Amino acid sequence: MRTPRMRTLAASLAVVAVMASWGAASASAEVVYSDAYWATLEQYAEYEFKPGDWAWSGRRGVYEHDPRYAPWDDWVWTTTIEYVYLAPDGTLGYEDWVEDDSAPNGWSYVANDFEGW
Repeated sequence: MRTPRMRTLAASLAVVAVMASWGAASASAEVVYSDAYWATLEQYAEYEFKPGDWAWSGRRGVYEHDPRYAPWDDWVWTTTIEYVYLAPDGTLGYEDWVEDDSAPNGWSYVANDFEGW
């Protein structure tokens, strides 16, 4: 025979199971790349780091300078480095991203470690 306490515990466990399934359904095991990401990669392919380059990171969409403003003059090219990253949603920016299984789209931005520079 179930006691009121056992029924309450069973109901609580059922609620927890439902809530857990909601969280699991919204997470993604794979990075979701937008059409804009692939189009931007193709558009700026000549400017991204490639295998053998000094700063090759092992993935595509990393640039030494903002490719939207290429070609750069020699002064910019030789005196400054500003890494620009192509995020899976197709946006270019100064924030890097990482794979994140807990995010709905499979990725999230990395926190800026250079605060105060």
